[in-house]
Amino acid sequence: MKRIGLRYINECPVPSKDNASFSEYYTTAFPLERFHLENASEMTFATEIKRGQYFVRYLEAVRMEGGKPSFTLDIDAYCKEIKAKDCLPTADKLHTCIHNEYQTTIKEPVREFMRQR
Repeated sequence: MKRIGLRYINECPVPSKDNASFSEYYTTAFPLERFHLENASEMTFATEIKRGQYFVRYLEAVRMEGGKPSFTLDIDAYCKEIKAKDCLPTADKLHTCIHNEYQTTIKEPVREFMRQR
């Protein structure tokens, strides 16, 4: 096989469109000290990195939708050149990569929000 991957796209809660509130919910890659969230109509950060033998495409995006801010966390982990017999164990490892990135980004208020769902 040429490639196997998993992708999780999360629509996450935004308490209000200001740096302080957003920073209480997320450990963000956005340079909020330079570009204040309250002044942004859209803000996007994306990177593709290697984690061991796997690749991770990590994207954060804040947009205004219907007058309300929305935060998308889009994480895609994949592996290249894999044998068919290794697909399931590799998928488990890719899930772990995504889980780790997600857990690194969210903070306790998001975890509490999810527990209430």
